[in-house]
This record gives sequence, structure tokens and C-alpha cells, in this order.
Amino acid sequence: MAGARMLAVAAVLASASPAHAGTTTADPLSDYVRTRLAAAGGDSARAVSGYSEALALRPDDVGLALRAYDEALLSGDWNLTLRAARRLQALAAAPAEIPVLFMTDALDRGDPATAATRIADLSAGALDFLAPSLRAWLAVWTGEVPALDAAPAGAALAKSYLDGEASALTTAAARRRGRVEAADAGIARLLVRFARDARSLDAPIDLPVLRAAMRLDPESADAAVLLAVRLDEAGRTDAAVAGLADLDADRARANEMATALLLRANRPDDALGVATRAAERRGAGWEERLRLAEVQASTDRASDAAAGFGRLLTDRRVDPAERYRLLLGRGSALAEAGDWASAEPVLRAAAAAAPDDPSVLNNVGYALLENGKVADGAMLIERAATLAPDDPAIIDSLGWARHRAGDSAGALVHLERAAALSPADTDVNEHLGDVLWALGRRREARFAWAAAAVEADATAAARISAKIAAGPTG
Repeated sequence: MAGARMLAVAAVLASASPAHAGTTTADPLSDYVRTRLAAAGGDSARAVSGYSEALALRPDDVGLALRAYDEALLSGDWNLTLRAARRLQALAAAPAEIPVLFMTDALDRGDPATAATRIADLSAGALDFLAPSLRAWLAVWTGEVPALDAAPAGAALAKSYLDGEASALTTAAARRRGRVEAADAGIARLLVRFARDARSLDAPIDLPVLRAAMRLDPESADAAVLLAVRLDEAGRTDAAVAGLADLDADRARANEMATALLLRANRPDDALGVATRAAERRGAGWEERLRLAEVQASTDRASDAAAGFGRLLTDRRVDPAERYRLLLGRGSALAEAGDWASAEPVLRAAAAAAPDDPSVLNNVGYALLENGKVADGAMLIERAATLAPDDPAIIDSLGWARHRAGDSAGALVHLERAAALSPADTDVNEHLGDVLWALGRRREARFAWAAAAVEADATAAARISAKIAAGPTG
């Protein structure tokens, strides 16, 4: 059923919302140019101010209204979003999701009658399949009985969405108090559900829907995390992190996402700062301290990370199901810090605690390989490969184990497969180059190392450059 729904969503989204960026032509007005530059440079405050003024000066410019709409959504300026949306509607250029924003605004103002009108507007557009579910939630909002069978005959997509809401609708409708809040949260969840479907199809409609969801339920962790990912993809990492900082409903999840975005943006000091503040915050739990240790391990602070994981291993509040993760973290950090004698028993304990987790087995096996325990490491990696035979990281480790055992020809088969599955991976291509060099295929080895260098960090890039120049040294 889910697959069929996704295909149906794809069909309607193809014409649902234009790709707003790139719709205007060059404008000679210097203020407008500066506004465009501010938007491109991430200066949201200046861009919002500029677009707001420009809309007043040029109310009939469709391209300008679209750009103002885009910037308002990225910046999170709700007033400008609505203003630009109204201009687009007046100019007969409104994207299909506009009624969702107007419905949200009406509910925000406590006006369910207008919200119903906006849902009716939605019924006439490409997103009509959302209307029955929205009407049902509006019925909860107004204290009425939601219609759970209101999808039009033959409207499979509308029925799929409404069926997915049935249980939550029934529960919310049975409440004696708090029905408005429950309905707002229910609509927000529905919009997040749709945003996920839209994202999976690369449809440019998820951002406005997520903004509406956050307006209705500011503590929706699902909406906040998806919105943060979307903003980060648009180059607004600071805005993404700031939005997560405002989420109180799930601090651990928000902290994990914020630090992940900063690490991905190659901002390790900022990530460490966020993780440290979260762990030191009053009321912080073990999850925040775990994330701090993980970030420390990712930012070349192995000794601090090992100590943090160690403290967590003695904390009775930690979920016992997480013990293998703590053992793996501490063992890996000790190994990174150069204390293999202490790291080895901890890593072996991690593998014993998670005998069916291919990622754990692969990581422990690889560490054993790199520290001279080739037979033991290969055994764990082979077990991982039986559990996850198509994982390129595990296939890479399997090939590297063969190479370390002296079978470079056997290693090549695995490493070439790993490179085919993950052609941009630095480790895979570096290992492939090393094996090709060992087999005397030096020209091909240099090509593999060149591929490895493309995505390499500074340390790996220096090591790979030396190999390209003179081959492996050891």
C-alpha cells in the first residue's frame, strides 16, 4: 500500500509546485539586486526586509513574489510568507500548497470557518488527496465527529492518507478536553507525513508544508528535524541549528541532529560547543552525555571521548540495550588514543555484546586487523559479511582482511566490488589502490588513489598524495 501511495503522490506532485528559484529576470533596481545578493549570501534579515519593501513597490511582479515567497520560507518569516502567498494568489500564480498555508493561518487565528474554506480550495488543486484528512481533523478541532470514510470513490490516494489517520482521529475525537491542541498536532503530523512522501520524490513542496506543521505544533520533533535537514540542504545550516535549539520536546534528538549537521558542514568546534552545552544543561540526561562523547571521538579528542564513554558505562541510568554502543565507543576511542592494550578487551566485549550487529562486528574486526590480530579480525568481518552481504564498508573490510593475510589477488575481487557500490568512498579507493600496487598494477593504483583523494580530509589527503608520488611506504 505504501509503495502504491508513493507512486500516486509522484504523479500529482509533478505539477503541484513550481521550482520557484530562477523564475525572475535581471532587474536594474539596485535595492532588488542587493536583496538577491543578501538572500544568496544567507543574510536572511536583510533579504526579508528587502523583499518586503520590493513587494510593496512592485505588487504585480510574479517573479519577485515567488522569490519573496522562497526567501520567507527559508528564513521562517511567517508574515512575509503569507503576504507573498497572497500576492501569488492574486496574480494567479499560486503554488498548489498555498491553501495549506492559509488554512494554517486561519487555525492560528482561531477561525475554523475560514480554515474549512481553504481546505475546499485545496480540494480543487493537485493536493486534493489531503482534503478528506484535513476535514476530519478540522471536525475534531470544532468538536464534531470526524468522517473516517469521506474519501471520494476511486480516490485511492486520499483513502490511503485518511486510513492512516483513522486511529489518531478516533482517539482525539474521544477527548473531552484539549481537542483543539490535539487537532493542531494531528494536522501537523499529517503534514509531516506528506512532507516525507514529497521529499522521497524530490518534490519542491516539503518546505512550506513543514513550516505550516511547525506553526501548528512548534514542539513537533519530526517536523523540526525534517525542517532542519531541508534548511541545511539549502545552505542555511545556522538557521537549521538555531531551530533545533528551540525544540524542547525531544532535546536529545535535536542535539544529535544539530551536531550531525555541523560535523557534516566541517565545523567540528561548533559541533563540540553544541554538544558540550547540551550535556551541561540542567536536566540533561545520559543521551546528551553520550552524544558529547561521540562528538569528541569525531573531533580528534579521543582521550576525552574514552573517559566519557567510560563514565557512561558505570551510569545505572543508561539503557542496558546501549551497552554495546558504549563499549564500541570507548574501545575505539582508546585505540585512537594509542592505548591498544586497554582498547582490545573493550572492543572484544562490544562484539560479544552485539553478535548479530554487522556494523559492530565490522568495526571491531577492522580494529583487530589494523593492530595485528588478522585471523580474529577476519573472522568477525566474515560474520558481518554474512549478515550484510551488500554493505560496501563490510565488503571493503573483507577485501582488506584478505590483503592483510597475504592474499592480494583474492582481496582485489572484494575491493573492486566495494568501489563499484561506493565509488566516492575514500577508504575503499585507498585500499583498492594499495592492493593494485601490491599486485604490480601501479598506474591503476594511482588512479584509485586519485579517486580516494577527492573526498578525503586533510590528513588522509596528505597520506594519499604521498602514495601517488612514491607508492606506499610500509
